[in-house]
Amino acid sequence: MIQVRGLSKSFERKIISDFSIEFTAGKTSVILGPSGCGKTTLFNILSGLDRDYRGEISIDNRVSYIFQEDRLIPWLTARENLELVQDRESRDRNALENILKKFHLSHRRDSMARDLSGGEKQRLSIARAFLHRSNTLLMDEALRSMDLSLKLKIIEEINTALKEYKKTMVVISHDIREALLMADTIYVMEKDPMRIADTIDIHIPKEERNLYDEEILHLEKRLYTLLLK
Repeated sequence: MIQVRGLSKSFERKIISDFSIEFTAGKTSVILGPSGCGKTTLFNILSGLDRDYRGEISIDNRVSYIFQEDRLIPWLTARENLELVQDRESRDRNALENILKKFHLSHRRDSMARDLSGGEKQRLSIARAFLHRSNTLLMDEALRSMDLSLKLKIIEEINTALKEYKKTMVVISHDIREALLMADTIYVMEKDPMRIADTIDIHIPKEERNLYDEEILHLEKRLYTLLLK
């Protein structure tokens, strides 16, 4: 479990003030909210990139952060980019090949990262985060620039990988449908300062979710109403 207690953070204005939240271990939580409400600031604090804050954070010390851009080493192959998160002395070749297969990259293992398509680069970034020996994945709008078809495929790959790797995942998104397909719990945020406007738990198994299902459509309408307030 990730626990945040009484978190406060200011820049020119107070972005986060006395904020508390819990993310359940082994589940996927999605944060929806307006730009500038403090979502990325929260992630920077959770990941350890920002240590200038007040409050208490309880989180595993190994965290994988998936950014909006791919953050790959362009002159290394797909396989070599994955090897960066493995111990040199005890690299598990089977684990590496398994994650390549899960994200449909086996045929690109020896391709330079710079030669991959945009979708393949982001797939590789996500695969690397799963391969890393961390219990927690933070994903900050990593699917934002993708067309719907590619996004749906990668969401399915992520959901499948989560079943096997049992990681805790927290996602920042502006896409309601993405949230509905990925989340066990959705947190809707308001700003100035950041606070939780509503919490929605989704009990439909992910493999059974359909964007045209009556319950999903009802939740979509509810989320739009909350975000447009």
